[in-house]
Amino acid sequence: MAFRTGEVRGATTVALVVVVSLLISGGGSEHPTARGADSSEGSAGAADGTGPVSPGATTYLVSFDETPLANGVTWFVNVTGFGNRSASVTSGGGNVIEFELPNGTYGFSASTAGSDWTWDMSLTGPSFTVAGAAKEVPVYFQYHGVTPLYEVEFAESGLPTGSNFIVLVDGRNLTGVAPTTLSIDLANGSYSYSVPDETPYIANDSGGELVVHGHSETVAISFSTSSPPGFSILPWAELAGALGAVVAAIFVFRVFARRRKREGTGSPSEAGSSIP
Repeated sequence: MAFRTGEVRGATTVALVVVVSLLISGGGSEHPTARGADSSEGSAGAADGTGPVSPGATTYLVSFDETPLANGVTWFVNVTGFGNRSASVTSGGGNVIEFELPNGTYGFSASTAGSDWTWDMSLTGPSFTVAGAAKEVPVYFQYHGVTPLYEVEFAESGLPTGSNFIVLVDGRNLTGVAPTTLSIDLANGSYSYSVPDETPYIANDSGGELVVHGHSETVAISFSTSSPPGFSILPWAELAGALGAVVAAIFVFRVFARRRKREGTGSPSEAGSSIP
């Protein structure tokens, strides 16, 4: 079948128009919706807590700061759609868990590895919002376990047997009879104490502040007589003895002096009879 030159050119033109129309319309399909850099839309996150973030999205540092977990406690933060992260509290850190998140509002929860501590959601609520800047989210926990106690001893010395030994610890009265050691169980913290004197004995440590920090403590209390500092009975006794000796010597001297005087003078009658 033979085609005329005009028919071929007309068919070619029609084909080009069809191709251009298809290119312009996208082949009859809809264009995909692009997410802007500040979009907060996301899907389920990875288990490592990094979470999927749209390509080109700007993210901001979100820091979860816990209070007041004890050393050794492991805690967790779960951000909805971005998974879990954890940290263990030590004396050198472990109090902060961080995420990188784009703008948006996120639900979150917190927990610990044990049952002694529980997250107190009432202080912060279960969600937070990232709005174009870094975000700090406080995480509060409450302790429900048994508070550990440590023995504190007050050991006395210097009191005679049968004397009362008394120590006051934060208003609590500890009493014993010497020789003895008084004890009390206390949790970590600072406590005031006082030791009254047992007349005539005075405590070398009349009181102060006691700090309990994770282990038992012993406080030594010694007593001594109530003589003023630098005072000694012996020198005064020696002086009294010397004065007594002097007084006795004077008395004896005067007695002998009177006797000799009497012997040397004689009576008037005896003196007259001796004259011829």
